[in-house]
Amino acid sequence: DATAPCTPATDTVTITVEEAPTVDAGPVTASICSDEMYTVTGGSSSNGTILWTTSGSGTYDDDAIENPIYTPGISDISSGVVTLTKTVTATGACSSSPAVDTVALTINEEPTVA
Repeated sequence: DATAPCTPATDTVTITVEEAPTVDAGPVTASICSDEMYTVTGGSSSNGTILWTTSGSGTYDDDAIENPIYTPGISDISSGVVTLTKTVTATGACSSSPAVDTVALTINEEPTVA
């Protein structure tokens, strides 16, 4: 019968919304003397895994925590400035868009007496 009503078609879609990672590496700039270590302060992050890297040759006491301690390397001291980078990478849908923040650390040479 051509006059009978059609049955509407329905479907259900479940959408999962994941929060993107956030990152704050602390102050934009910092400075230390060449014989000191730098303790990162004021950093925060959410929704992901932390990884600290450096443009120099120094090392972190733990490169996967919010506020690590950075010990400058020889090339850091000779160049006078190093960039410390904090990257937070999420899992799932947001994994291809990590959040990144940096600190420009100035390393001042200790004065010497001749």
